[in-house]
Amino acid sequence: MAYDGSNGLTRSPAAASGCGYQTAHGGGGGGGSIGSEAVVDLTMATTFRPGSAGGGGGGDEGAGGGGGGGAVRVASPVSITVGASGRIAAQGGRGGRQSCGGGPGGGGSGGAIYLASPVLSVATGAVVSASGGAGGGDVSVPTQSAGTGGLGRIRLSAGVGATGCTLSGTFTPALTSGCAVSTSLTPARAYVSRYPE
Repeated sequence: MAYDGSNGLTRSPAAASGCGYQTAHGGGGGGGSIGSEAVVDLTMATTFRPGSAGGGGGGDEGAGGGGGGGAVRVASPVSITVGASGRIAAQGGRGGRQSCGGGPGGGGSGGAIYLASPVLSVATGAVVSASGGAGGGDVSVPTQSAGTGGLGRIRLSAGVGATGCTLSGTFTPALTSGCAVSTSLTPARAYVSRYPE
């Protein structure tokens, strides 16, 4: 299940040969952010929203920024199981690359993922990700790049003990301490609460 942002617009290599000029290079776009309201609501109590897009590159022919990751909420009164090859993603899109005088686009921010069930199991090998998209590079200036999108948010509401909570997969943002309930809001970490909270 993927609700990823789209990648930014990139000028094709064939079209790049028709630029005809390169007087200056525009700056790279900034990476997207989850926003100031979401930053103070890491539990997603009031701000269940997708991520924001990255900034477009500067100059006449700047590339597009990546789209923000989506918002995914899955709830079950019985159980949620994400198998070893499972993937739940709300990742920001990659910023567009630029090959003429404009700058590359910034990556979109990660979105929001909320899983709630009295029995929550995420197997080893599974991926739950709200990562930000990479900033686009520049074909004509290899050292130029744009900003990476910021991390999104993950909230997990799970039962107690090994039968109620097994979180063995890869999480981005990362877990603080497996199934342990989050005692404080920690930026760049997934938030874990007891079901049905």
